Amino acid sequence: WKTNYYLGLIYKFSGKTKEAEDLFSTCGDQPDFVPFYLVHAGINQADKEQQLHDLQRAYQLDSFDWRSLKALTNYYMEKKEYSKALDYAKKSILLNPGNSSLILNYAKALNNAKQYRKSLGYLANKHVLPYEGSTDGRNIYFNACIRESFALILRKNYKQAIQYAIKSKEWPENLGVGKPYDTDDRIADYLTGYCYAKHGNQKKASLYYQHVVDYHKHAGSQETSEIILQALAAGKSGKETPIQVIEKALQKEPRNKSVLWAEAVLSGKMPEVGRLKEELLNAKTNPYDVVHRDPNLILIDNLLKLFR
Repeated sequence: WKTNYYLGLIYKFSGKTKEAEDLFSTCGDQPDFVPFYLVHAGINQADKEQQLHDLQRAYQLDSFDWRSLKALTNYYMEKKEYSKALDYAKKSILLNPGNSSLILNYAKALNNAKQYRKSLGYLANKHVLPYEGSTDGRNIYFNACIRESFALILRKNYKQAIQYAIKSKEWPENLGVGKPYDTDDRIADYLTGYCYAKHGNQKKASLYYQHVVDYHKHAGSQETSEIILQALAAGKSGKETPIQVIEKALQKEPRNKSVLWAEAVLSGKMPEVGRLKEELLNAKTNPYDVVHRDPNLILIDNLLKLFR
């Protein structure tokens, strides 16, 4: 099986996934080597039953292998079986408490299980090693804060919801991500304004909505779905309609799918909303491609549902 495995690796990293899959499949369960099954699971993502079989086989061979535990965590997160994902994430972190990759995966699993405060408390006491291009630590922290704010809004606890929205603007140094010069706080500011309005403080609500309106992307960066919050905030001031803000953004970036999605939402073009959302979430890319990314699209989508 080793010859097929090594040749399969060459095919895989040459982009010939079908040839690699054929070679791996001929080996069956004969290999007693954990990486074999982890690689095969990565190649064979379309066949979820076979993928799970490979991951379970890797785990059977070595239940202490952190990569197997992380792969199983990710598998169940993708399947939205968050309780199972959390079980594997918890075991992985107990066995490897200082592994930065597992620290973040466990916090993410806690977020998916809607245990946002526990996630934030856990992250507060951990140190994640930074690496080039790293954003995961701060993204997981941000999502925990914003989703806890969502949960508090649903319970009409606007005072605490404001605290978590404002907390989301922080960039904890221990999470391995440096604060950039230009930060986009439109989600946090809009949410804070909304909570102040619900709490009866229109003056502070207007102040935070104006922060959203005043935000400008720095030259060369692409607009994201946060533009819809900017449009809604502008509409509250009465100076511009939401659709006017979107039209201005489209003049600058006529093919930007995030702006087109925002325009479709505001215009009630629901089939277009679904199509653009699908394209943004499932964009196929090759390594090192320069591609438009919209990491907070689902968060924005959930936020809009909250306001309905």
